[in-house]
Amino acid sequence: MIHKWWHRFVRKRTKPIPEDTAVLWKRRLSIAYGLFAWNAFGLVIYSVYQGKADWAHYHGIKTDEEHSVPPGIIVLRFFINCIVL
Repeated sequence: MIHKWWHRFVRKRTKPIPEDTAVLWKRRLSIAYGLFAWNAFGLVIYSVYQGKADWAHYHGIKTDEEHSVPPGIIVLRFFINCIVL
């Protein structure tokens, strides 16, 4: 939500534009956003398909031992260590 002070700030420092121009630019920006989001989604799917979903293991940050442990076990170990400490 945008606060009222932000509306006042913008209205004081900008001049009004015609409604048809605003609608035109809103449409253009929404199309650009849609194309960007679709391409980002495609990149994620491509990365998963290529086997790069676990980027930490792919780039060598995770060891093979860490990679073989399921994520749920890692979270469980973390919570157990927090409780014990």
